[in-house]
Amino acid sequence: MFKYSNLIHLDISFNQINENDCEKIAQGLSQNRSLIGMHIEGNSAYLDPLGFIIPFPKKNFIPQPNMSSRIEGISPIYLGNYFQELQVKPSSKCWICEGWSEVYFEYPLLTEPPVYIHFDFQNYEPLLITNSLWKMCPPGKIKYFITANGKQIIDNSKTIKNSDINIQFKLFENDDTPIQIQSKFVNEISVSQGECINDHYEVLLKYCTPRKSHGTMLRGIVQRVRTPWSFPISLFKNYINDNEV
Repeated sequence: MFKYSNLIHLDISFNQINENDCEKIAQGLSQNRSLIGMHIEGNSAYLDPLGFIIPFPKKNFIPQPNMSSRIEGISPIYLGNYFQELQVKPSSKCWICEGWSEVYFEYPLLTEPPVYIHFDFQNYEPLLITNSLWKMCPPGKIKYFITANGKQIIDNSKTIKNSDINIQFKLFENDDTPIQIQSKFVNEISVSQGECINDHYEVLLKYCTPRKSHGTMLRGIVQRVRTPWSFPISLFKNYINDNEV
């Protein structure tokens, strides 16, 4: 399975596969570039946006009931405007079923490297970008921002949205001091549902391949900083107290 280049879509969801076996599958698939879409829900692992299998720790594994899950061959499941309107992200991370698309990004001129781009669907972890980057993105509203020298850069040529960002991240595991980013604004783009495979089972992707961590990507460690609770920012901020009338 791991070296079979004709296999492009695989569903092994809800088989109650334990952590050790998921680890073996993850290792076997780590060098596979031809399996475009995969489903692993209901096992002791999840799929990340790059297509890597991430096993759960044993203590977090909860056996799932026996459930059926069928994939529709190579056809994406039509999402309509649902994800556009609700601004939520598809959850299975299957590039084929959810209709992920290749999207081109570049950072503003006069920005000194190293430059990192942070996407909301990847928990804003830093990805090193050299001039430009083709990125596989899910359909819907994509929020992102760019940082250089530990400071956020807003691209004024793209849509700007309000968003409370308060995160800490390390570019390397041995960094002593994490970088903290606090911002009220992010860039936002709208990504349409696309197709990775045509009716002749030909791969339509030109720039992105699954499970490829090349030199232009650098995985960091991201930690969200919790904002202290207060009434003005809570769900009860518009509550009106009862009166005697």
